[in-house]
Amino acid sequence: MNWTSTAVVRKQKQWTVQVESSAGESAELTYASEAQARYFAAVLELRPSMLPKAAITKRLAELPKARPSAPRP
Repeated sequence: MNWTSTAVVRKQKQWTVQVESSAGESAELTYASEAQARYFAAVLELRPSMLPKAAITKRLAELPKARPSAPRP
């Protein structure tokens, strides 16, 4: 199965990655931050043959947000 389209959409306080396959199947993956959603959308743009299992997807969504590092002197 090929994933043919990927979109990152803000819904209230969450970010959703919407994907659709050439077979007409679709999925929505929800993340707390835009960075997480865009990262996963980029992975899906590589056209994986299947989405990761729900447990992996859930774990990715639970990862803490990256904090900007302080500039080094």
